[in-house]
Amino acid sequence: LLIRLEKEGVGENMVKQVMAVIGLVFECMGRDSPSKSDLVSKVRKTCVKRCNQRKEAAGPKRVREGLTLEQVMLMVRDMYRVPASKVEPARRRFLVMQLLLFFGVKRFSDIIGLKVKDISFREDGSVEVFMRKSKTDQMARGASFFLSGRRKGGVCLPEILKWYIRGFDLKSEDVVFPRFRNGGKGVVPIKGVAVSYKAAADQLKLEVKRLGLTNISLHSGRIGAATAGAKAGMAREQLKACGGWRSDAVDG
Repeated sequence: LLIRLEKEGVGENMVKQVMAVIGLVFECMGRDSPSKSDLVSKVRKTCVKRCNQRKEAAGPKRVREGLTLEQVMLMVRDMYRVPASKVEPARRRFLVMQLLLFFGVKRFSDIIGLKVKDISFREDGSVEVFMRKSKTDQMARGASFFLSGRRKGGVCLPEILKWYIRGFDLKSEDVVFPRFRNGGKGVVPIKGVAVSYKAAADQLKLEVKRLGLTNISLHSGRIGAATAGAKAGMAREQLKACGGWRSDAVDG
């Protein structure tokens, strides 16, 4: 398995994760993991060494850029039209996804499982979004984040969320970011199935080209929001709390 993983070109972290899973499975069976043997240990070290050599040969990894508030506003101006039917379904989904990633300081995996019932419009005009699970909440205890109801530059986040939900006629149990299929009347959302990472990334590539952006990934909203917060004077612990960071990764 280790040799096959190495030949398939996985990274060192994947090798370590696979070995950890194997160890856990054997532990649950009440048996010693084969990963503890001298032979497997030597093979693992060799595979990790080859993974690192391949990584070094590939050169420095491309640094992802963070979205700026100006770029997010550009997306809103380009994609927010009333009624919603004036905007392609995939572009509507992309816009709202970017707004939650940026203003929520969240990962793609944090928001992709959201259902409409997880979004609450509060009396003070703000929005509460309940995440059932996140990368740092593996026990699925759940946590909320909030979006301001203030209007800035003609943009109001709760209005855009309502525009989006009504445009697709999404109900309480429907996922917020559904997969699409071609139906008799054009594109139809599959309301119980969330869009895949690949489909979301492919749409991002189209929008990056259309809007003239560069080096942007699905993680750029989170990166850019944290950077904007730091520049605005937010304390490090505030940023960690907003983004759900448990490590020093926030400093990057």
